[in-house]
Amino acid sequence: MDPTKGITCPDMRRVIREALHKGWVWDGFSGTTHGRILWPKTGAHLAFGLTPSLASWKTVATDIQKTSGVEVWRKGNRKRSRKPFRPSGYDAAHAARERAAWHDTWGDEVDALREAHARLSAELDGLIVSGTRADVERFRHAYQEIHDVEDRLEQLHQPITHYRPGAASA
Repeated sequence: MDPTKGITCPDMRRVIREALHKGWVWDGFSGTTHGRILWPKTGAHLAFGLTPSLASWKTVATDIQKTSGVEVWRKGNRKRSRKPFRPSGYDAAHAARERAAWHDTWGDEVDALREAHARLSAELDGLIVSGTRADVERFRHAYQEIHDVEDRLEQLHQPITHYRPGAASA
């Protein structure tokens, strides 16, 4: 016997049949005008009308997906596109060559900037700890240098860890 036989809406019938096909279990009727299905993995029950109004089948399809992750209805056209295939033009070898060329051009500068950032961060941490008046001017100068280094790294689109006093530099 087909459990979906009493469902009058063809869309609701299709949704319930698809759910049953993908692992849901028919759980009988709740009253005379509502059916129930069960998701066996969690024991969740879902009730639906056998004579639904308007587009309540969409709500049931959404509830099925939210409860179980099973997609029984997808919005939009299900037909395959008839447009001819066009390659995107992405070439992994070309991208690798561009990265290598960028590194050849800017790599040494980036490495030097990263070393300067680490050195200045350590120096600033030492100057903060000393706390002497003589170190205040050197601190200002080093603080400006580290911000210049960070600005240049940002211009080169490199990730940086901004200097925070007392924090370990990366």
